[in-house]
Amino acid sequence: MRISLSRNPGDDDHGPRNPQSPTGGEHSSPGSFAHLLLAALLLIALPAMGLTQQGRPGQPVAQAEYRTGVVTANNGTVLHIDGRAYRLHPSVTVTDEDGSVYAVEDLKRGEQIKFHLRKRRIDQIVWILPR
Repeated sequence: MRISLSRNPGDDDHGPRNPQSPTGGEHSSPGSFAHLLLAALLLIALPAMGLTQQGRPGQPVAQAEYRTGVVTANNGTVLHIDGRAYRLHPSVTVTDEDGSVYAVEDLKRGEQIKFHLRKRRIDQIVWILPR
């Protein structure tokens, strides 16, 4: 009498095997699942930390990339800072240091700001309000 301990494909509790898969139908290793999970977490976490493509409107920019100055004129499409004219990006954002949002028109002569340039246009402004 001969007893076979091998199983036929599809006899296990996990359904039929796919002979087209690179592992010959075996399930993925725990290591590959861990890599997939890590990649998914990084895709979620990096933008939240501001470590993705910086300098785009609405995206975080490292504080070291901001310039500081005082508004000397504002006509809505061009902002003069310390006497120098800067064009505004069409989707420029203006926030204060706490994250409150403002319109460009709210910036008046004498206001202290930090600003970020992207392709020689201001795309982000942080209004430094008196405390």
